[in-house]
Amino acid sequence: MQTLEQTPRRGNLTAWLNEYRPYDVFLHYPRFTSAIVMRRLPAYAMVATNVPHTVAHHSPQGFDFGYMGSAPADLALNILEELLRLRGFTGRRVACFQGDCFEVAFLLHQDFKEQFIAPLPQEGGAILYETAQAWLDPYITESTVNSGEALEVVYG
Repeated sequence: MQTLEQTPRRGNLTAWLNEYRPYDVFLHYPRFTSAIVMRRLPAYAMVATNVPHTVAHHSPQGFDFGYMGSAPADLALNILEELLRLRGFTGRRVACFQGDCFEVAFLLHQDFKEQFIAPLPQEGGAILYETAQAWLDPYITESTVNSGEALEVVYG
């Protein structure tokens, strides 16, 4: 098994994380575009979610929810990264501890964590995809409709 220090900063983070932290479970259903699901499997000390783990910045050990910590911060970061990816966002990227993410996801993930991830009960819960996208909408505007051009981040 690789140690954290031996793992490349880029590459297949999901494969590495599956080996490094085999205690989190990826849910293939429901689809992320229906609802963002987080569950705790206490008998196995696992967190199960349908959020792809594509970047680690605060907690390379995995995701969590229900408090204001590092593992919930990484969950929020990965949720925003996936929401932006599904929108076709092509904005600037920033390096993280493991992998990289959209700059806007990095700038907003602590606020998203505070509003949606930290308040979840310990058993888990779900965030409707439309609710999460609506939360993101004020920060993103399309420069031209259906042009395929990059989306522009609105700061402030």
